[in-house]
Amino acid sequence: MGEDVTEKTPSGSHRRWWIALVVCLFLVGYPLSVGPVTLLVEKYQCMPNAAIPLMNAVYAPILFLHGKSALVRDFYDWYMPLWRDDT
Repeated sequence: MGEDVTEKTPSGSHRRWWIALVVCLFLVGYPLSVGPVTLLVEKYQCMPNAAIPLMNAVYAPILFLHGKSALVRDFYDWYMPLWRDDT
């Protein structure tokens, strides 16, 4: 009758796995999000003008690397046209 019901908490390895997953998704998703965000801003104008400085601040590290690294520049020069709708 008086059973002790304890709430299960994730083990340390389980928690580390989730943290690693979130970090990996961020490391891949953040650089790749530039394309969809640019499409939304340029084609659909989904961002108010007041938010453009915030967008520039969020993507400042990528803009910095684009100016400093040929590898990053080459990747974005290939990637960004995929998000342009010239129709």
